[in-house]
Amino acid sequence: MAGRNGVRIGVALGDREVVGVLLGKLGTPAIRVPVSLGNGGFDPGPGLRRAVGELKTAMDEALGRSTEDATVHVALLPPLADARLVPFPPMKKAEVEAVLSRDVARYFLGANRPRVVGVRLPRGNGNGPGKKDGASVSVLATAAPLALLEDIGSAFQEVGWRCVSLSAAHGSWLASASSAKGTPVGSVVAVIGSTAHVMRLDGMDPVTVRQVSASDPAAVFEAAGGGSGRVLVLSDPHAFDDLRAPLAGLGLTVSRDPEGWPGAEEGTAGRAASNQLELV
Repeated sequence: MAGRNGVRIGVALGDREVVGVLLGKLGTPAIRVPVSLGNGGFDPGPGLRRAVGELKTAMDEALGRSTEDATVHVALLPPLADARLVPFPPMKKAEVEAVLSRDVARYFLGANRPRVVGVRLPRGNGNGPGKKDGASVSVLATAAPLALLEDIGSAFQEVGWRCVSLSAAHGSWLASASSAKGTPVGSVVAVIGSTAHVMRLDGMDPVTVRQVSASDPAAVFEAAGGGSGRVLVLSDPHAFDDLRAPLAGLGLTVSRDPEGWPGAEEGTAGRAASNQLELV
């Protein structure tokens, strides 16, 4: 979906920075704007509106015309969106979302304020070959502050943009693995700040979700499952170089972002429209 002006924008929002890219225009530089969100996004405050206004101005300048009425897809970076694997019996997506929403504090520590959840079911939902009916499956569940999502919608509306989807960044990272050519990806490592967010995969389904120090290659290797295989490292060039040699020395094949995005934030924004982990 595009606005009347045809402009589509992908946004990755973190607690310290908002990154925007023009979707469908590969090679267009990403725009980064500092942002300050209070209390982990539960009290966004005026910082969000200021940052969105600056992003709109910068996007207008980059495009050479107004981006009024652009459609925007937003992906929330950690810690604004929390993610974990939760065991569930085979259920429909709407049913899992309803269970999580009724008692979100049970599944996400510290979730003592209203939150919005997102769910990604594994392929087959536990009923694939070799699976017994009724066996529990690991569901990738995410949660984000309701107040933040409401403020995001208002902030974009104020600058004339239409926010059409809100998702967790982890879905964008899974999309990066599915777009990689050649040897299947066994793990995805997204480096945000000083933290490496590691998802070990079985096919395209996450089987572990962990956070370790990005400066500790041994911890990243262990979180990725050890052994051999291919790991996709989504990070800026400096962090990629810091991890590539140590991980390769431990037996992993290390690959960059398959679409050439220079950092995890840019790649998250660039895949925000294809993210299958929407917050509802």
